[in-house]
Amino acid sequence: MKIIVEKETKLVKFLLDNLVEIHPTPDHIMLSKDGKDILKIACHNEDDCKVYRNIENAPEDYMGNKYTYEDGEFTLVDGWTDPLNEEQQIANQ
Repeated sequence: MKIIVEKETKLVKFLLDNLVEIHPTPDHIMLSKDGKDILKIACHNEDDCKVYRNIENAPEDYMGNKYTYEDGEFTLVDGWTDPLNEEQQIANQ
């Protein structure tokens, strides 16, 4: 697996399969697979994020911004609560 981590906060923004290629640029981060662009991440770039490869210890319950990553370890963000699923949202209406 591969991850994209925001440098300042250490937040793990994306967890990606090894088959996805990550191309950071000065303006954005482009994801591609099989030589075709599949996603442009316009809110991040090569200056504010770092790519880590060969990640083998990603949490099974990963969500963007749920964990930080530092020194090869994932840490749950203090105070994190999972978002409500659709059933829970309906029940709260």
